[in-house]
Amino acid sequence: MYRPRTVKGMSDVHVIRALLVLVALLLGALVGAVAGFLARLGGAPPAAAVRQAGVGFAATVTLAVVVGTALGCF
Repeated sequence: MYRPRTVKGMSDVHVIRALLVLVALLLGALVGAVAGFLARLGGAPPAAAVRQAGVGFAATVTLAVVVGTALGCF
């Protein structure tokens, strides 16, 4: 019978939650990078582009966590 390996003190649920949080953070980083790049491409000064990237990151991670919570993933 197959028994998955677990780290001492961690269950599979904790590992899956950590991976879901990691996916949300990576998705947020990708969206933030694209938002900053598009802002800079549109002629925004560097400070405004960084602000747009931060807003994109924060909004994406927040949305991912809220949807994950509503679906019972977190």
